[in-house]
Amino acid sequence: MQEEMGLRNPLHFEIIWYLACMRVRTHWVYVQQGVHKLTQKNPACVSPYIYLVPLGLLLVAFIKKLQPWQLKNTSRQHGAVDDEDTTNRSILLWTANNIADTQQRKSLRVNVEYDHAVKIAWSPDSKAILIHKALENCVEVIKVEKKDGFLVNPTKGITFTSVHESDVIVGFGIACTGRFIMTASDKTDFVLWNLKGNILDKLDTCLANNNAVKISPCGRFIAACGFTPDVKVWEVRFSKTGEYQKTVNVFNLSGHSSGIYDLAFDQNTSHIATVSKDGTWKVFDTKIEFDLGQSARCIVTSKYNFNSAETPLIAMSLNAEVVAIWNGTSIEIFSGLDGTRDAVIDEFGVTSLKFDPLSKYLLATGDRHVRVYHNVTGYKISNVVTRSVLNGSNHSAATRERLEKLIAENEKFLANFE
Repeated sequence: MQEEMGLRNPLHFEIIWYLACMRVRTHWVYVQQGVHKLTQKNPACVSPYIYLVPLGLLLVAFIKKLQPWQLKNTSRQHGAVDDEDTTNRSILLWTANNIADTQQRKSLRVNVEYDHAVKIAWSPDSKAILIHKALENCVEVIKVEKKDGFLVNPTKGITFTSVHESDVIVGFGIACTGRFIMTASDKTDFVLWNLKGNILDKLDTCLANNNAVKISPCGRFIAACGFTPDVKVWEVRFSKTGEYQKTVNVFNLSGHSSGIYDLAFDQNTSHIATVSKDGTWKVFDTKIEFDLGQSARCIVTSKYNFNSAETPLIAMSLNAEVVAIWNGTSIEIFSGLDGTRDAVIDEFGVTSLKFDPLSKYLLATGDRHVRVYHNVTGYKISNVVTRSVLNGSNHSAATRERLEKLIAENEKFLANFE
């Protein structure tokens, strides 16, 4: 049955057209550059320019065939995009309140004039979308309003100045504090902006080239990796009154013997995962007092299969217990606690790899699809950790009941994949 459906792993269900998540939990967004008419034989002629926003839950549409591990099977006939020609160079916002009810599902199209978006992010208050335009090579703000539980009236806001010499953007985001926006190219530069489009600072990573530049979930740090075997971490400092002061390189992550392709934070910025050209991936403990001279230390090192010309990607669950790596031909899923590989899923052409905010799902975009995987490894590790806690010391009756309930829920979920 799985072979017939093209499913190689019970963790996997396939989406025929793609949706990318946004910060608001009740919506999601996807970016398209030229959607052709969707047909039974050609179900996914859409652009690969899809990037997941750090917060929000991506939900699905167009599943080939309903299986126990799938979320919902939404009807193809009632979709807002399928079986019709849609305007090129647009952003589509979808309500996720009634994803299973195709009659109630809404969408909003936002056109990008004479260009298309290659990066997208939501403002912390979810009142604006930030996009990085491909042709103009700049940031543009699109304001949106909320009415009756949905977003309406998209209006073009300010357009930032184009400052990057390269049009390959490897870093883009806005701090959760709303204090700054970051853009970075594949050269060695990254730029900090305020929300009005004014440049706060321009910095040189001194990495020979940038492979990935990311803002930490806490909005305090920026981490960059590239040609050199180290990750550099900066602290973006503001005064008590909110005025930008400076950005300082506060610590580095060392241990790889070759360039680093990608990095990922956990939810509270206490761990950073890296994947390198040397064939290894690492997890670093970054919960340190760097101002007192403490250094981040590597706590996990493991190997991954790297035999592709593609650039690997890495994602880490919110509690750092699961690490996923796309190696160019497949996604390898590891324990973030000891580096043990738990699963391998065939997957080609991945452009973005992320866990949802609750780490229940692993999301992989690319090849005109988004594929969503249950985080089965996370449930397994949760059971091991919970059993250890349960057997480790004396607990109150209420605590023991809560832990036993969690174990039972995990086992019930895992039974679907035996």
